[in-house]
Amino acid sequence: MSRQQRRAEERAQAKRESKRAFIDRVHGEVVAGETVLDLWLVYYRNRFERVATPALEPEHVALLKEVFYAGVSSMFQLMTVASDVGDSEDEIDRGAQRMQRLYEELDAYVKGLK
Repeated sequence: MSRQQRRAEERAQAKRESKRAFIDRVHGEVVAGETVLDLWLVYYRNRFERVATPALEPEHVALLKEVFYAGVSSMFQLMTVASDVGDSEDEIDRGAQRMQRLYEELDAYVKGLK
């Protein structure tokens, strides 16, 4: 099967797949991932390979991957700072508040995409 035929079949399958099933499948792939590369591959396959017509140029894919890794790196740094708390109740509360603000920011962003 040629690449074009495979991509056409994948697009047809994607149309048949319900949104909920798609979300469940992608969530399962993300949870199963153990590395940032695993997450990148899930993201790329489900966001770009399935819908990009014509196919993205290699330099665009490389740029997208670089941006993805930068985002993950930034999130890792934010999570590290937010979870670096001491033993006092106040420090634990501040850490929990930081995590809550991160969650709310990401949630608002995702809701804005819909």
